[in-house]
Amino acid sequence: MSVYTEIVISCQLNVDTPSVVLDDIKQWLGLSADDIDLSKRQWFYDTFNIASYPQPGTIYRSLESGLNGYFLTLRSKIKNYDHDIEKFLIQLAPYNNISGFVGYVRNEFDEYPSLVFFRDKKVFYKKITAYIEIEVVTNP
Repeated sequence: MSVYTEIVISCQLNVDTPSVVLDDIKQWLGLSADDIDLSKRQWFYDTFNIASYPQPGTIYRSLESGLNGYFLTLRSKIKNYDHDIEKFLIQLAPYNNISGFVGYVRNEFDEYPSLVFFRDKKVFYKKITAYIEIEVVTNP
């Protein structure tokens, strides 16, 4: 049986992120049609551009430039057998401007997601093992 893992992240990359890294990220996201010699890359083309998965929702990938850097937004679901999600996050961490929470990953059979944090140019997962449920109302 195939197991899908969802990744949802939003982060800001440094303004001085090398162009080769940005090209690699575009390749991962399936946003670049440029001819790049992939044999010299450690990245995999179109990894997060997959539209066949059993969970509801739509994939979304965006890498936009701004005054203070590059804004990356990703929601995708993949078969994470070779730890592609972790490899991707580890490659992003050194160029990330945000210290703290950037998103989550969740296996289709997990009850709770693992929260993704960037700190000191590294990636950390925080496992949710308990929660407090609070009803959302418009007039508290």
